[in-house]
Amino acid sequence: MKYILLKKCGVSTIKSDQKIMKSIIFFLSFLIVFPSVICAQNGSIKVYSEIKNLEIYLDEVFRGIDIIVIDSVTAGPHYLKAMTQDAIVFGEIINVQAGISNAVLIKNTEEVQKKIQQAKEENQKQLLIDKAAEIEEYKSQRIYIEPIFNQYKQLISWRFRLGKDSIISHLEFANLINDQERINEINAYNASIKPKRALKSFLGVIGLGIAA
Repeated sequence: MKYILLKKCGVSTIKSDQKIMKSIIFFLSFLIVFPSVICAQNGSIKVYSEIKNLEIYLDEVFRGIDIIVIDSVTAGPHYLKAMTQDAIVFGEIINVQAGISNAVLIKNTEEVQKKIQQAKEENQKQLLIDKAAEIEEYKSQRIYIEPIFNQYKQLISWRFRLGKDSIISHLEFANLINDQERINEINAYNASIKPKRALKSFLGVIGLGIAA
């Protein structure tokens, strides 16, 4: 009787172990297969660009600057946008296919260069408009502000005058309008370049000594 019970217990245990093993095998198979299924539903976008400092957006979400690959993109249509210097140089619907890398080429064409130049000009106009009220206010204090443009008609700096003849420095201007933040910035910049100027002067003196 004991033998029969042990035999029965043994059979029962084996069957139980087989069920556990089947469950473990199924679970492991699920872990292996499930990610593959998920990955099969996604694709990636590979961006090739002739333009540097390019801001990349996918569905209006910023993804980074000069990104080469955007991974784990769900299959289907997505809006890919690229910007530089406030100009949209690329904006198209990309149909992402699952399981593959979808390539996009952004070329630096004449049309793109025109868009960048137009954006720069618009930014300059807006800056001058925003500055206009401030400029008028300073005129009442006999402080005159003039924009400085380079040879390409790009705004590069501002010139300040006290009265119509006396040109004053940026630091003097900041002191006149009591802009403490700007004063601190200028002083910090001057302090950072002071050692360089001293070294340049020292090297100049050595050069004169050698020449003599």
